[in-house]
Amino acid sequence: PRAKIYPLYTDGRAFAALHLRAIAGRRPLRNGRAATAAVFSLKTGACIMVFQDSFDIVTRGRGTYALTREVQERVERASVRTGICQVFVHHTSASLIHCENADPDVRDDLERFMGGLVPDGDPRYVHTAEGPDDMAAHVRSVLTGSGLNMPVRNGRCDLGAWQGVFLWEPRRHG
Repeated sequence: PRAKIYPLYTDGRAFAALHLRAIAGRRPLRNGRAATAAVFSLKTGACIMVFQDSFDIVTRGRGTYALTREVQERVERASVRTGICQVFVHHTSASLIHCENADPDVRDDLERFMGGLVPDGDPRYVHTAEGPDDMAAHVRSVLTGSGLNMPVRNGRCDLGAWQGVFLWEPRRHG
């Protein structure tokens, strides 16, 4: 899976864009290239800052993979105090979710629920080129989404006490 974060407009003071790339497979975690740009408005005098960065994450098959630390580190590196962080995964069968980070049973229950809602190998599926979990993974990704938006306050994503950011890999093989 690949994730990309694009800039969003905020209150005119600043905003952050984070570019994430999560690659499924056996490659090690590596940092991407960071880029910062500032845009000045002649009309309002406001400065809008854009920051893009990326990283790869190895997936080992079906499950959730915590991204909160990686996202927070990049937002902090951007030096944005107030804004919006947008994360996008470049993959057609993986997704990004906000979810409870304290009890892993929550994510396990979500996996069981989704397995009942969108079962692997359903005979209605025609697209099975990569196995019985192929089309089910695409449907799960469409239902959960490929992007997240988070407010940035005081230089960090303003998440709830028990919220985390996760990549959800629905495929049995990473």
